[in-house]
Amino acid sequence: MQSNTFVLPVDPHGPIRALHDRVARSGLPFQPAKFTFTPHVTLNYFATLTNDQVAHLLRERVTEPLLVDHLQCSLAREPESPAVICELPLLST
Repeated sequence: MQSNTFVLPVDPHGPIRALHDRVARSGLPFQPAKFTFTPHVTLNYFATLTNDQVAHLLRERVTEPLLVDHLQCSLAREPESPAVICELPLLST
């Protein structure tokens, strides 16, 4: 609330959670997380939206299955905007 970040929640126990947990256990070094991870798709992060755009976004409903076909990793160094450091296609099995 009271931010310009809008997200689409996804299954908290599904494949995105499993992927997150595998990356967390990979041995890669990470700084402590500010927030507990909750699987989601970010719809808007930094852009300032008009009241009409916010109202339109909040009215949207996704009723069809969602296909996540790539993963984007960003480096966050506040107060700068995150910088995309890699984007990986996800292969279906």
